Amino acid sequence: MKLYGPIFLISFSLIIGLNVAFNTSTNSEILLMLLLSIFISFLIDAVVAFIIHKLPRKYFNPYSKFFKVFTFERKFYEFIQIRKWKDLVPETGQLCNFKKNKIYKPNDALYLYKFMEETCYAELMHFLCSILSYGILLLGFINLKLMITICLPIAILNSITQLLPALIQRYLRPRLKLMYNRVIRNNNQTN
Repeated sequence: MKLYGPIFLISFSLIIGLNVAFNTSTNSEILLMLLLSIFISFLIDAVVAFIIHKLPRKYFNPYSKFFKVFTFERKFYEFIQIRKWKDLVPETGQLCNFKKNKIYKPNDALYLYKFMEETCYAELMHFLCSILSYGILLLGFINLKLMITICLPIAILNSITQLLPALIQRYLRPRLKLMYNRVIRNNNQTN
């Protein structure tokens, strides 16, 4: 939570401050909409994660065109200095029984391939969650003003916190491919 803690604290402070300053709703309505928005955001994320991990592994081939990382992306990742802050973003791979915060077996081809697959799973899941986080805007039918002052900021916050790990997966996969290809090449030379 090194990076997300301050983001959440500042965001929720702004949301509450905006609602106290500009909203005519009662504090209980504001709190209810805030809690409902957070709950629905977590529910969307959990459902997407569950569905993604039930899909067959063949859809998450790190060498498929769908998961190709382009040269301009790599330059973008260098520009935003992702290497410096990527470790501040929480890694939740242990929830799916695969930690991605460290490469534990750098000379094991099967492990490296599985790692690359997991980056594909995580990338797709986080991108979908980032887009679907705006589904909480449907709560606008309850109170349009609260939807704008609470649901929209929470959707934006969730979208950003989902987008960061997706970018990290795309940043890491080319490096993993290099390691994997090196291990395969070394294994072929020894055989």
